[in-house]
Amino acid sequence: MLTQREFKAVTLLFGLNGKKCRSVEQTAKYLGVSAERVAVIKEKSLIKLKEYFMRMGTPLKDDVYA
Repeated sequence: MLTQREFKAVTLLFGLNGKKCRSVEQTAKYLGVSAERVAVIKEKSLIKLKEYFMRMGTPLKDDVYA
């Protein structure tokens, strides 16, 4: 599934912790990496999550990941 860093990035970016969504720049600062790195982590994480849900038989709309 997701690594700890991927999980934290997605949680911060999408506000999955019940808090306000953070920007890529804010997330990068929190994680101590570049904004470009956060963008890559986000993309890879969303692909992993989509593949997981598809394996579980939960179809998802592709435009959610655009």
